[in-house]
Amino acid sequence: MTTASEVDLAATAAESVWAARVVAFTHWVGTGRKLTQAGRLTLADARTLIGLLNTADEFDPLIGSQVFRTKSSEELREVNAVVEWAKAARLVRVTGGKLIPVNKSTMLLDRPLPLWQRMFEVFGRLGPAICPSGWTESLLRRHFAAGLGVALSSIHTRAVEGNGGAAPVTAVCTQVWEAVSHDYRIETASQQTTWRRLHDRDLRRALGLLAQFGAVRLTGQQPDETVELTPLGRWAVGGGSRQ
Repeated sequence: MTTASEVDLAATAAESVWAARVVAFTHWVGTGRKLTQAGRLTLADARTLIGLLNTADEFDPLIGSQVFRTKSSEELREVNAVVEWAKAARLVRVTGGKLIPVNKSTMLLDRPLPLWQRMFEVFGRLGPAICPSGWTESLLRRHFAAGLGVALSSIHTRAVEGNGGAAPVTAVCTQVWEAVSHDYRIETASQQTTWRRLHDRDLRRALGLLAQFGAVRLTGQQPDETVELTPLGRWAVGGGSRQ
């Protein structure tokens, strides 16, 4: 039986911009979409999705006086996050060089709260989609699920102990950094500064995405920015509905 509170939560979940994007994307996949040899969306499809999903991505961005050609859909951060989130939530899957819907999961597309809950549960798998790779790669990319768990626990604990109080984002960043860097030997102050900066950048990106998703609320500006769980976030961290 659905409780009155879950009716309210479902209404809130239905307003999530990221859940709406995942639903729209899954419908767009239709009976299947061909992928590149690298397993990515074609550039033509990626360009289409920027408008369809109303993301902030820019194709062939102009930076200064130079145009940087988009070479892969992976470069379109928000479109790529939608694709990876839909795959992690088992709404779509890759087979035979194509992206196809998972038929047994299509019922979720019309059920906002269970869909939102599943998306929340798999958010920890999105590290590669949120944290850049290469020379600017942070430790959080390698330990995203664990780091996210520490962050949510820290925010939740602050709410419980502070009777609903918000947690300073800087404090959350520090707790997650200490957890993910514990087993690494950082030899120089310069290395420490660089890795910590990249870590904080990626964690703030993750929190920003969770805020758009509807799981947390960010208030204020750096360095005094705070974060707290929304009612939907508290419900999910508490276990949500066990179906």
